[in-house]
Amino acid sequence: MPGSVQLLQYTDVLVDGPYEANLPEHSRRWAGSTNQQFHYLTARYDDRIEIDGEVERVLEVRLRTDGSMFINGWPEKVLR
Repeated sequence: MPGSVQLLQYTDVLVDGPYEANLPEHSRRWAGSTNQQFHYLTARYDDRIEIDGEVERVLEVRLRTDGSMFINGWPEKVLR
């Protein structure tokens, strides 16, 4: 893909694999499901970032002046 090589030059850690809702990840940070794999592309980080500290699932919600909303992250529980 165009630009992918350049993007990877600036990437320290790549989490690879599709999100699988039926395989929720509860112990590793930065991964949404247990099938996802970490690839350390530089020496800046190692596998400690996967488990360092408590895993906190939060949402960031930004309300814009034009009435639109930006949501990032995922909650621990989904309420309907």
